[in-house]
Amino acid sequence: LKKKKDLKGSTVGRTAHKHKRDISGNSELFSNLSEKNNPNTNDNTTHQSTKIRGVLKDLDFKRKLYLGPENKAILMMKLSRDSEFLQSCGVMDYSLLVGIMSVKSTSQLPRPSPLFQNNCFPSVGYPDKNIKELYCFGVIDIFIHYGMKKTMETATKSLVYESDGISCVPPDKYAERFCSFILQILK
Repeated sequence: LKKKKDLKGSTVGRTAHKHKRDISGNSELFSNLSEKNNPNTNDNTTHQSTKIRGVLKDLDFKRKLYLGPENKAILMMKLSRDSEFLQSCGVMDYSLLVGIMSVKSTSQLPRPSPLFQNNCFPSVGYPDKNIKELYCFGVIDIFIHYGMKKTMETATKSLVYESDGISCVPPDKYAERFCSFILQILK
């Protein structure tokens, strides 16, 4: 994977720490996770500007994901169903983990394992015709229940920040904001 994103739609504190970005300041650039196992990579050569620094977050995300209308509809249907289920369980604070792999031709796109093949989509209509991307998605951090402690956190943080920007909101508002944010970044 070249890029990893943890997206949830909130804005307060939703940026990667500076040390997790690459040295050149480009928060979009990552090296292959399996660089040591890649036969096309010289083990003695490392490029500091492309070392993996971590997972980037909402405020670091300054682009669109080019799924095309059909894949966009499929992904949004899945995320809407997942969000409805998590909301019915009183869960909030989950994220969409997005993995992005860039290649120069569709023949270079890897086949996802059977476990992930229904959650991976090739790019459609990417602005640079010489680059193709593979996007892999998964909902993560699904165990935060919105109980008394989280209700108090919402009240406290709402005194300091705009309530629309904080992560800790009731499950119904969280699900709505989550799906709206993801819909905005898909093309």
